[in-house]
Amino acid sequence: GIGLFVRDPADRLPTVTAINIPDGVDGAKVSSRLLHEFSIEISGGLGELKGKIWRVGLMGYSSQRGNVLLFLGALEKILLDQGMKLPAGAGIAAAASTFVGAAPVATGQGR
Repeated sequence: GIGLFVRDPADRLPTVTAINIPDGVDGAKVSSRLLHEFSIEISGGLGELKGKIWRVGLMGYSSQRGNVLLFLGALEKILLDQGMKLPAGAGIAAAASTFVGAAPVATGQGR
């Protein structure tokens, strides 16, 4: 399955999330499709983690709720296209549940 590389939440950075690339998934193809079909750019792992993780930036514009949901939906579609078995909408539902009751994110509007 798919999961976070850093398991302990206390060890995670708020600015980037490292996601394990699931077995049988071509990580480079996923990154390429995200960029070319959805205009979403993510990075791969470096050194010994090359080809094993994706690094997803969560700063500024990328951290806005709508963009997080767009990324999760696009990633789900691409993984399903590669034959991965996923519960439909699970990523979006999980993210949306964390937004309930959370403080609004500044959008930079009105400057």
